[in-house]
Amino acid sequence: MKLGSKVGLGILGITSVVLCVFVLFQRPMMLKSFVKLQSAAAELNADRAYKSILTEVSALGRQTQDWGSWDDTYDFVLDSNPNYRRVNLSDSTFETTHVDLIWIMSNTQLIRYAGWRDLNGVIHRGDPGVNLVDFAFPANLGGKPRNKGAWDIRTVGQQPMVLYARPVLDSSEKKQPVGMIVIGRFLDRKKVDNLASAIGVVFSLEDLSGLKRQLGQLPVPPLQGTFSYNSPPTVQSDVISIRNVTGDDGETRFGIICRTGPTILIDGVGTVNNSIGYMICFSLFSSLLGLILIKIMVTRPLATLSAEVSDIGKGNSRLVSPSLTERNDEIGLVSRFFQTAFDQLEVAQISLVKASHEAGMASVAREVLHNAGNVFNSIRVAFGQLHSIAANSKFLRLQESVALLNENKEDLDRYTKEDPKGSKVLPFLTALSDRLVDDHKHSLSELDDLSGSVAHMREVILAQYTFASPMSQQEEVFLAPIVEESARIVQKSLQHHGVNLELSLEPEVKASCFPPLLIRVLVNLLTNAKDAVQCREAGDRTIKMQLKRLPQGGASLLVQDNGEGVEVHDATRIFSNGFTTKPNGSGYGLHYCANTLREMGWSIRMESAGPGMGASFVLLDRTESLEKEAA
Repeated sequence: MKLGSKVGLGILGITSVVLCVFVLFQRPMMLKSFVKLQSAAAELNADRAYKSILTEVSALGRQTQDWGSWDDTYDFVLDSNPNYRRVNLSDSTFETTHVDLIWIMSNTQLIRYAGWRDLNGVIHRGDPGVNLVDFAFPANLGGKPRNKGAWDIRTVGQQPMVLYARPVLDSSEKKQPVGMIVIGRFLDRKKVDNLASAIGVVFSLEDLSGLKRQLGQLPVPPLQGTFSYNSPPTVQSDVISIRNVTGDDGETRFGIICRTGPTILIDGVGTVNNSIGYMICFSLFSSLLGLILIKIMVTRPLATLSAEVSDIGKGNSRLVSPSLTERNDEIGLVSRFFQTAFDQLEVAQISLVKASHEAGMASVAREVLHNAGNVFNSIRVAFGQLHSIAANSKFLRLQESVALLNENKEDLDRYTKEDPKGSKVLPFLTALSDRLVDDHKHSLSELDDLSGSVAHMREVILAQYTFASPMSQQEEVFLAPIVEESARIVQKSLQHHGVNLELSLEPEVKASCFPPLLIRVLVNLLTNAKDAVQCREAGDRTIKMQLKRLPQGGASLLVQDNGEGVEVHDATRIFSNGFTTKPNGSGYGLHYCANTLREMGWSIRMESAGPGMGASFVLLDRTESLEKEAA
């Protein structure tokens, strides 16, 4: 696997974990599901309570049907038989039949019997406080008796009572009804309490006034639904489900209220906290592991390679260690490439020395070494940048964050939100992730530049075989890419010295040249310009490169700096072999540039207004163009 893939996968893993923690597992998203579950449970409990009441109604309906379909009851409505009253409607009847109200009326609304028993067991005759005549003979039937059974819940003696009304028929049910019978029973409080205990809720059956007292500003029946006292919900909130009970006339008289405690919500909060804690710990562990892998796979090998390149440059060594050249990633590729280039450089040096003795070409070896030195300078800057990235890595700060979270892992939610230090941990992890991604991109960019510089150095070395023989075949090419490649080779060195490079290129300009040689010429000129502008303050060091087509034909290349300039008396010998104004200069660079351009059919001239005024080098691809311009 390539080095870029390894680092990319590590950073991608860290970023994915952080995103999962902060996007997919946010508290509101998970808690909404638990709130819905709790609301559904409350509504289900209310329905169970409502069905329990319907069971009571069903049992009362069957009992009323038995009484209403009994021939003795049928006869009693017709003739008010005293014997029936004495036997079947005594005070003990309420106890034996487990009913709390008996009301028998004829079709003419004449009351044959009326009696009810309160919760204290006292038997009352007459009106129980509920208009049972209207219940048995509703207004929507025009005061006529009902033709089938109906039920309702009314308040009797300040307690809810289930009422069931049914026509009085004979046992064959073939004769017309002669009246109505209403039987009532107080809701069995014991059964209600048992139901509430079984489903784990606070249950009550209230009339409208009672609902208003309990719910305050919340909606009251006839609306039916689930309501919560708190928004957003907290672990202290109860979920209230209301199931309204509507009478036969369509009016709501009672509501079943089920209060469900916040058990599900409390469990949900705990689950969310645990999940976030686990995800944060996993993210930190993944980040730490990724940083360790980056250090092992990238930082340490690059530092080793940088040190070995430095030793080779100083002449203390000749070989890159096998631990680097045997790697199967980009570092191994660069190491093998560098070793090959160095081996070829040694061979080239031997061959060039021999060729110079045999054919008087000692200057060829100096050309190669001079150009290789320019490229090595870019390589040195690139390695310096890579080493700086590794040295300034912030992965050690991650250990401090992990330690803080481990110290407070029992209460991560409070710590990451309320604690002054803890609230900064998660933003720090996000910033750290961004920093690692930037370092990764910067490292890859430096490696790309390093590979390009080494490739150019290889061309320099391989091209030495052409120097001892006549010039190879030139070709007409676009000059803008050649200028850009030359600028890229020295760009890192320019940035390192605070030099700003400005390019102004006409992309369609073409000329005949030998591209590798023209690149070396431009690299030489840019390197000299970089040294010349060091006399100025950082930020005021500028080099300009301009490529344009001349009106009379041909191409013009300008390399201009705002550096220390050239004395007037030195302008005539600036291209002489051995002439230099640098303390440690060889005096060979500009001489090489002039000779190389002449062999390609180009020309070069230098212009300077004097010391401190900078210098300009103008390259023309036709010697005659320069002559015409001078004339």
